[in-house]
Amino acid sequence: MKPWILLVACCLSAAAWAGDACDQAQSDFDRFSCLHKANQAAEQALNASYQELISLLDADGRARLRSHQLAWIRTRNAQCSQRKGTSQLIDPRCMTEVTQARTRFLQERIGECKGAGCLNDKL
Repeated sequence: MKPWILLVACCLSAAAWAGDACDQAQSDFDRFSCLHKANQAAEQALNASYQELISLLDADGRARLRSHQLAWIRTRNAQCSQRKGTSQLIDPRCMTEVTQARTRFLQERIGECKGAGCLNDKL
């Protein structure tokens, strides 16, 4: 098993576990800190998967992935935040869950690339 696969699996399971564990936090500050750590782990797993996939793609695939990744970031940010007056409220649990879903999507594309070959139209 490659080290990055273990890292991704570890980070995904740690982030999923942290969501439940964060519900047991003693204060709002502790809960936010816990969710922040879970989101960081999810981001690390996402970045590792993105780097792995982009290294497997041809020029057209890399361009498509970059474009779709930027669009996904905009969608995630809009989905997981809202403006209230002059404040921007961000839902860290939403950020983590949406990021984990994107990581699973990228992992599926990596599997396809290593199996039948990369399909740029699926990016």
